[in-house]
Amino acid sequence: MQAELLASASQEVNFQVIDISESGICLMVDEKFIKYFKNNLFVTMVKMQDMLMSVAYELEIIYVKKFRFRFKGKIQTSYRVGLKSSVNFQKSQLDYFTLI
Repeated sequence: MQAELLASASQEVNFQVIDISESGICLMVDEKFIKYFKNNLFVTMVKMQDMLMSVAYELEIIYVKKFRFRFKGKIQTSYRVGLKSSVNFQKSQLDYFTLI
């Protein structure tokens, strides 16, 4: 994903997909990357995992929610980020998630 930092700048952000539908996606984002979602109204998705998208998707940030969970005995903090696309994801892109 890319966030509008500067007109010509982009940043690769690591995340885990929690849920995906034709019109949106929910991500789990680590604390070190959440600043790219908190400081923007939109992000542009050009690649997901090793799949380069055929078109760039502009995604509106609908919500950012902090949550805590236990992992290997330690309390971890992460964020759920809900994103909505103005253009539906292609079927082949949705099918890709059933294969991985």
